[in-house]
Amino acid sequence: MIVYLSGINSLEKEFKSGRLDPSPLYALESFYCIKPWEYDLLQDFKGVMLDSGAFSVIAGTAKRSLDYWEDYVKKYIAFINRTKINTFVELDIDDAVGMTNVERFRKMIEDEPRMEVRALVTKYPQGSERQLIY
Repeated sequence: MIVYLSGINSLEKEFKSGRLDPSPLYALESFYCIKPWEYDLLQDFKGVMLDSGAFSVIAGTAKRSLDYWEDYVKKYIAFINRTKINTFVELDIDDAVGMTNVERFRKMIEDEPRMEVRALVTKYPQGSERQLIY
């Protein structure tokens, strides 16, 4: 079993001082909450799973436009490519933009020319509960 350490941004001092070695650890971080000092540190973990942070955006008070979400997906893809994270969660925003747009955003992610990428995708079969597949 692999256990992921979440909220690594709260351990900034420990990582920067060397008191905590990331190399044997797995990290779960949110794209929405990530801090710039973490960008290079993520390379040092044994494994990283990146959550899109979309739920945190939706939980905010302001409704976001389709253009906002398209830009968000492009930034998410660029960050994944920059940090070479190979396990990430797609945006679970069908309630905000509709399933047609979610599928379009998913295709944007899938069309990225990256190898060994594992995306966790949420599927919503009609009349059933949400399922997580990968």
